[in-house]
Amino acid sequence: MGGLWSLAAPPETLPPGAEPPEAEPSEAAPPEAAIDANLPSFGLTRGERPITVQQTALDEEGGIAITRGGAACREDENISFFYAPDPKRIDTTVDNTRIRSSIVFRSQPKEGGAEAQDRAVLDFYGGSLGVNEETGCPRNLERDAAQRVVITEGRTTVEGGPLRYENSSGIGEMDGPVDLERRATDDSPALTASAAYFLFNVDTDLQTFRGGVEVESDGRTSEADSLVLDEEAGFAVLRGSPARSRDEEGEVAGSVIEYDLDTNDVVVTQGVEGTFTLDLGDDEPAQTNPGFSGEDETGTESGVTDESSTDDGDPEIADEDTDDPPVAPDDE
Repeated sequence: MGGLWSLAAPPETLPPGAEPPEAEPSEAAPPEAAIDANLPSFGLTRGERPITVQQTALDEEGGIAITRGGAACREDENISFFYAPDPKRIDTTVDNTRIRSSIVFRSQPKEGGAEAQDRAVLDFYGGSLGVNEETGCPRNLERDAAQRVVITEGRTTVEGGPLRYENSSGIGEMDGPVDLERRATDDSPALTASAAYFLFNVDTDLQTFRGGVEVESDGRTSEADSLVLDEEAGFAVLRGSPARSRDEEGEVAGSVIEYDLDTNDVVVTQGVEGTFTLDLGDDEPAQTNPGFSGEDETGTESGVTDESSTDDGDPEIADEDTDDPPVAPDDE
């Protein structure tokens, strides 16, 4: 999320008339615009991880920041809500993850003291709202699906619909359709993906995409039921019945495919099957090999390795018992 530019240090002495070498940017993105620390914010914690919600719009720009709504807003809950009109957005940070949205609502039980924050819920979505000056409650709430919620971590940006985060579980769930873009570096290709909906885990920083997952990167196309992505490690796991991945030299499929996002190589670890093309030279026509099938067989193609095992070792970030997308909160 917006790192700093690293500058190449010039030598201690330079020949007459010589100029210092040009600074070269690091792989990190340019720094984001500074946020006025005097603007309102609120926060909560998940274990030792702070979650900070920061207003970026001034009052005269139409910004609204209610850190404690009126007692009559909800019978059993305290609420906070921030709104930033276009082109501003509310900035929420969780360690190295940044969430940007027009509106953020926080709700938590009125009873329970300091421990009530453990059951806090944050809702992020696009739209507009006002505030009742007498009651301190939100009014005229209008949702706008065109104003997407944006999550950024490292090189990866995810855009989608309303997002709900529950502090009791550490899981955030985003309505789809969801689009992912991972920017390229000098030695790593760009990657794009789409899915029906998205989850992220505050405790592990893992991102999960579910439902009709499609991935494109430097000539490789993959399809799966789910994709679990570790941005810091540059690694992902595709799952499906089967999951598939193909490039110009062939296709592999399996119930579990491990994906090195930096090298664009895949490793089939369970339920292996595949086909690939053998180049026999100019005098012989290319032939298609039916590939391999079964967890006790091995085969390789360019950038593809079979490492079948009974334990894929991939940590899931959320319960797989349901594929139902999250439900957005009721309007006030």
